[in-house]
Amino acid sequence: MDHKEISEKKPKEEVTLKTVELGIYKLTLPISAGGWDLRDSLKQVSIALPLIRRLATEIYALEPLLSVLYVASQFWNGIEGALLLYLSSRLLKIIEIGLVDGAPDKTAIFNAVAVRLICVVFAAALRWSCAQILPRLRSRITTHFELYLMQANLRVDVPTAQEPRSSIRVSSRDAWYAFDGVVDFCVDTTRTVSQLALIFQASRATGSPLFALLCILKPLFLVLGKQDLWYTPHIVYVDNANKKRMRALNGMTSPGYRAEVLCGDLIQYILNGKLLSTSGEYLLMNSVSRVRESCDAPWESLG
Repeated sequence: MDHKEISEKKPKEEVTLKTVELGIYKLTLPISAGGWDLRDSLKQVSIALPLIRRLATEIYALEPLLSVLYVASQFWNGIEGALLLYLSSRLLKIIEIGLVDGAPDKTAIFNAVAVRLICVVFAAALRWSCAQILPRLRSRITTHFELYLMQANLRVDVPTAQEPRSSIRVSSRDAWYAFDGVVDFCVDTTRTVSQLALIFQASRATGSPLFALLCILKPLFLVLGKQDLWYTPHIVYVDNANKKRMRALNGMTSPGYRAEVLCGDLIQYILNGKLLSTSGEYLLMNSVSRVRESCDAPWESLG
């Protein structure tokens, strides 16, 4: 089978670009002509699951105790809010019943307070232990996969290494980011399920599903209307004279140009240029706030 037959079986997907102006920044995003494809999403999930399983198995074999403690602490963070809220509502319910009957149940109140206090202490201890083991686990994972990348680089022959597409564009930190991202996704799912369970339990106590519906509407709209640039190919660039001038003048103040600036007596020129560009500072700050409110993106790369 030649290259022509392969390209005919896999036609290129039609993609259009959309450019959005956000203050001094311009954001270019691809828009797929076919829209969201459920079959393609399920296919990507089926491809990713074996890789996630292999990554988790390898990290567990590398540090069994630390990895289990880290995952357990993260999952506890997911259910901690709903659990503490449930215990607080249970305590208030016991106090309410005691006030209505005129004979508060001291034993039940003491048990409810003790259970909630135990949960708070356990959460604090687990959070402290996670802060202690996190640097060690991150270092172990990055060091382990850095050795993998070194072995992969050493196995490449000279002709293959000279090809542009053969260069490895990943780092050992990407393995940690992938593992942490998978754990965060599972924790968010657990947090959502626990909060929904608490909402439905509270709505059943009130006798009306309207309470549950009102609680779910806001997060549902936030999720559906969220624009996440982390997993979307995009280009962010600046097309503003004031911003370009400020960036160039800041570059002239670096140590590499110290001799040229002093010999050419350019200090006053740089200061005057910055003063002339201060009129664009308000536009810069306003645009940054607008971009941050519009979508989630790695803002460190915008500066």
